[in-house]
Amino acid sequence: MNDRTDKIRLELEALLQQYDNIDLLSKVSFTISCSKNNKIDIKNDVPGLQFLVGLSLKTKNIQKQTSSVEIVTKVIELLEEYFTILHRRTDNETSFNNNPLSKKMLHEKVEPFSKEIVADFMKIHNLFWQINMEKYEFQHLDMLRGIFCQLNDVFASKMGFTITDVINVGYMIHESCLMAQSRHILHMITKQKIIIPRQDEDKEPVTIKLNLDFNNAMDFYVFDINHIAKQLSMTTQKTTSILKHVSCMFGEQNPKYQTPLDDNLFLYKPVIRISDDKYFYPQPNALVFYLNRVFSHLLEKEKKSQTRNWEKYNKAKKRYLEERIVQYMARLFPRECIINNATYSYKGKEYETDVLVAFDNKLLIFEAKSGIVSESAKRGGIKSMERDMKNLISSATTQAKRVRSYVMETQNPTFTNQTGQNLTINEDIKHRIKFYLINVTLESLSGITANLKRLDSFGLFDGEYPWSVNLFSLDIITEILDYPSIFIHYIENRIASQKQSLFFSLDEDTLFSVYLKMGMLQHSDQEINLILVVPDWSEMFDDYYLKHKKKPRIQKEEFVLQLVAFLEKTRDLGYTETTSIILDVHNHDAEIMSKHIQTTLKKAKKKNRVCDFSIISDEPSVGITFMASKDKEKLFEQLITYCTAKKYQAKRNRWVGISKDITDKENDFTQVIFLDGEWIYDAELEKMSETLPKIKTDFL
Repeated sequence: MNDRTDKIRLELEALLQQYDNIDLLSKVSFTISCSKNNKIDIKNDVPGLQFLVGLSLKTKNIQKQTSSVEIVTKVIELLEEYFTILHRRTDNETSFNNNPLSKKMLHEKVEPFSKEIVADFMKIHNLFWQINMEKYEFQHLDMLRGIFCQLNDVFASKMGFTITDVINVGYMIHESCLMAQSRHILHMITKQKIIIPRQDEDKEPVTIKLNLDFNNAMDFYVFDINHIAKQLSMTTQKTTSILKHVSCMFGEQNPKYQTPLDDNLFLYKPVIRISDDKYFYPQPNALVFYLNRVFSHLLEKEKKSQTRNWEKYNKAKKRYLEERIVQYMARLFPRECIINNATYSYKGKEYETDVLVAFDNKLLIFEAKSGIVSESAKRGGIKSMERDMKNLISSATTQAKRVRSYVMETQNPTFTNQTGQNLTINEDIKHRIKFYLINVTLESLSGITANLKRLDSFGLFDGEYPWSVNLFSLDIITEILDYPSIFIHYIENRIASQKQSLFFSLDEDTLFSVYLKMGMLQHSDQEINLILVVPDWSEMFDDYYLKHKKKPRIQKEEFVLQLVAFLEKTRDLGYTETTSIILDVHNHDAEIMSKHIQTTLKKAKKKNRVCDFSIISDEPSVGITFMASKDKEKLFEQLITYCTAKKYQAKRNRWVGISKDITDKENDFTQVIFLDGEWIYDAELEKMSETLPKIKTDFL
C-alpha cells in the first residue's frame, strides 16, 4: 500500500511472532470492548482487530511469552495509525482532501469517478461492509431465518446440524462472552472503589476512568466444547461438527494476506480451533454477524456444481427480498395498492415485475436483485465490477423502464399475479402518472449506490438514474416516515440529488439522516451546484433502535407537517403533488410562511373579512396562497378564483391554495387546492389579474 503501512504490518507480524497470539488477541479484544464510553469505533477498532487476527492466522501459534499492558497499547496504537493512513488514502483517491465527512462544501466540478477510482472505492466499501453490514441485529437475524433457515433440511442431511443450531451456538457464545466481560468490569469497578454517577438519558454518556486488569482476558474468549454442548442441551458430536465447519486454525491463512482489503479467512471461519475440545473467539459477535458469509462459504460446493440446493438457496433469497419489500410498503400504503410477482403481456411477450405500488397518481416500480458482488469485484476487478453493477442495478432499471413503457403504450394496462390479484391503471389518470424506478438489493452496495452518477464512466445509465437502495435501509426508512406522501418526497429528493450529484455520502442511511435533519436533499444557496458533503447524523437510528429513544422525525415547520397530515386525511387524486411542493419549502422560508399565516388569521378575525397572502418561487415555478375567512360556504369558490388569477398574474405553472375557516376550531385547515398547468396567455385572466395586488415576497 505504501512504505509506512508495510512497516506497520511487519512490526505487527514481529510482535505476533514474539508473543502468544491467543493471549495478545484476547487482551486487544477486551481493551477495545472497554474503549471510551464503552463505544467501539467501527472505523478503526473493529477492522483493526480483524486485521490483527488475519495476520495472526498466517503462522502457527506455539507457546510464547505473554504480553504486557505496554505491548497491548503499542499494538492498538499501530493499528490506529495504520487505519488512519488507509482512510486518508481513500479520501485522496476519491478526490476528497482530508476527511470527506468533515468538509461541508467542495467547490470543484462534479465529474464521474474513473473506473480505477471506483474500483478502489469498492475495495474500501468491502472493508466497511466487513465491519458494519448496515443492518441491525434484529434485521440480520430476520434475514438468517428468512433465507438460510429455509435450508435446514439440506444442512441436516449433509452436515448433521441445522442453520438454527449454528445460530443458537453463535448467540450463546456472544452472550457468554459479554456476561464474562461485564462481570470482570464490575469486579474492577468494585475493586477500584469507583462511584458511577447517575446517568441522565438526554445527556452524553458518563465517562468512567478504569485501570484495566486483563490478566485473565483469555478466560472470556476461550470455550470448552463440552460447556457449549451442555449450555444448549446439544450433543457433543453435533457441537463438534458445527464448530469444525465454522472454525480455522493458526497457520491456515493465505500467506499472501497483507492488507485489510485482502481476503481474510477469519470472515468466513470466525472461530479459531485450539484443540479438539477448545475454541477461541477473538471477536465474540463475529459468529453471529458473519453467519451469512459463513453459510455462503459452506454452500460453495453447491454453487460450483449448480445443484438443486443452490437453486433452492437462490429462490429463498429472492422470495425473502420480495416479501420484505411488500411488508415494508404495507406500512405506508394500503395493501390493495400493492401487487407482487405480477405478470403482463407486452409486444407479444410475457414479463414479470417484482413489486408495484399504485398510489395516488404515482406508480412505484420495484425490481429486486438478490445477487451478490463477486469476490473479484470486491477486490477491485474492473471487469467483474462492471458485470456485477450491470446485473444488480442496470438490469433492474431496464426492467422497470419496460414496465413504464407498457403502462404508457397500452390501453388499460393490467398486471396479474398467481393469487388472482389484478392491478389496472385507468386511462383517465394515465396522463398524470409519475413513475419511480426503484432497485432494491439484498447485498449492501453502500457508497456505490448512494452516488450512482459517479458510475457514469461505466456507461450503465443513459442519464436517468433509479433509486437504488439496500433492503435494510428501506426497512429503516419505511419505519421512520409516517406518511406515504413523505416517503414519495424522499424518493423524489434521492433521485434528483443523484442526478445533480450534489451530495456525496458513504451510505443510504447517512443520506436519509440528512433528509430528516434538513427536511430535503437540497441546499438553499443556489450558487452551490457542486458537491455538498455533510456529517453523518445516522446515530439517530442507533438511538431509536438500540437505546429505545424517540423515533426520529423529519425536521419541518409545524404548519408544514400539519398541512401534510390534513392532506393525508383527504387523499384527493394528485395530493402528493401538493405535499411535495409544501415539503420542498426550505425551513427558513417555512418559518416566514408560518408567521404570515398567523398574521393573516389575526387580521381576518379582527377585520371580519377575507384576508390572504401569496408567496412565489422561481425554481420550481410555483406559488402558494393562504386565505382566511369566516364564510365557509364562499371560501372554496373564492380560493379557486383567486388562486387561478394569482397563478396567471405570477406566470407560474403550479399553484397551491390553502384556506382556513376561522370559526372552525377543530381543524388546522379547511381546504387545499392544487392548480397544475403550463402558463399560457388568456385575455380574461389578463384583465382580472390587473386588479390584483402584485406579489412582493419571494422565497427560495
